[in-house]
Amino acid sequence: MADVTDAIELNNIPDHNVGFTIIAKVMTSKTEAVVLGHKEGTDQYVSWTWNPGGGFYWGHYTDNRVDGFKEFLNRVKTQAALP
Repeated sequence: MADVTDAIELNNIPDHNVGFTIIAKVMTSKTEAVVLGHKEGTDQYVSWTWNPGGGFYWGHYTDNRVDGFKEFLNRVKTQAALP
């Protein structure tokens, strides 16, 4: 179960970035989240790492929904395991 701090951080993540609408957000630490974006009207998806000081960075782009969600979930799993 997420605590109040996690909920506040997720609410601080913008809903859009460079033409992509953020459709999923998961906190992977107290200072970082992984987000999934979709460019409306296309099959383009991107997963980014996000933090309050650096914004969106380290984007992994895909050209279909299945690969986009796979990348997002793999990234969540990997980053949540980091110390």
